[in-house]
Amino acid sequence: MTALKKFERVETTGLWRDTESSQRKNVFVSVGDNSLIITDTKGTALAHWSLPAVHRVNPADHPPIYAPSPDDDENIEIEDSTMIAVIEHIRGAIASKHRHRGRLRGVSLGLSLCIVVLLLSVWLPKAVKEHTLNVLPFEKRSEIGQLMVTEMSNISGGPCHAPETDATLHSLFERFLPKQNVQLTVLPDAVSPVMFLTGGHMVVSQRLFIDYDTPDVVERFIRSEYADNMEDVILSGFLDEIGFVATLQLLTTGRYNTGELRQYTQTLINKTVSSQLDDISENTQKRDTGTMGVSISQNRSNDKIKNSQSFSSLNDSAWIALQNVCEEQIR
Repeated sequence: MTALKKFERVETTGLWRDTESSQRKNVFVSVGDNSLIITDTKGTALAHWSLPAVHRVNPADHPPIYAPSPDDDENIEIEDSTMIAVIEHIRGAIASKHRHRGRLRGVSLGLSLCIVVLLLSVWLPKAVKEHTLNVLPFEKRSEIGQLMVTEMSNISGGPCHAPETDATLHSLFERFLPKQNVQLTVLPDAVSPVMFLTGGHMVVSQRLFIDYDTPDVVERFIRSEYADNMEDVILSGFLDEIGFVATLQLLTTGRYNTGELRQYTQTLINKTVSSQLDDISENTQKRDTGTMGVSISQNRSNDKIKNSQSFSSLNDSAWIALQNVCEEQIR
């Protein structure tokens, strides 16, 4: 404490006692190197108090009484204004330093908390989403997928069923997606030829059976769509849509808002329609400029077909049954 140098050898008298029950004695008090020195009239040292620890017992009274610490019975009463000023100056400087350190600690703590909150806000939602995608049971995924199929059915018509076609579809999947837990639903007017949902649900538009001449093309198209969605992109998109809190609720309780799921399904349908309209617009521009070719969706389909393996065909009667699977719904 270099600030104490100018106060060294400041000296006065005071009334000191070493215990609460002892009588007060006239003593000399002086400021030493970082200490308050108390000596008797013969110059014998009675006590050395650490100045940073000196405590004023009676802050509102005069003359002041000081003690070496708040819990100590030893104390001294000083009336000399110069010595009082010295001690109070030192105590004030120490208190100010402590307050400054407290402010620095507060600022540091605040900054640390801000950094932690920022890191959590960036890292935690992504971590919870990834963990949910990894551990959400298949049964819950299938439940979500079935609700999405139901919502699509409300828009494009109910699922198409017939005993002979159901058996054909089962045989179809046994052949080109062996050992895969996939449930295929044919809708009469689905907005997308094929849409692979979460939980093993796949929605196929009847147009996919009508627009192609052989089942080989359909098989390759469906298998390619299945391969493109192995990462469960539909469920991932749903978690993005509902946000962190709802994702955490789904992870911990298995509950979710069916209204939000219906809204997400509608969003998927709207995006698909928008993409198809973009394809039409681009093809119209190509036709007007004389560069008309196959559509973007056709290119995508051709890419799927080209990159897929060959599969054995269904017999003609089974294929015709698939093409007419939605005849009853249309009627």
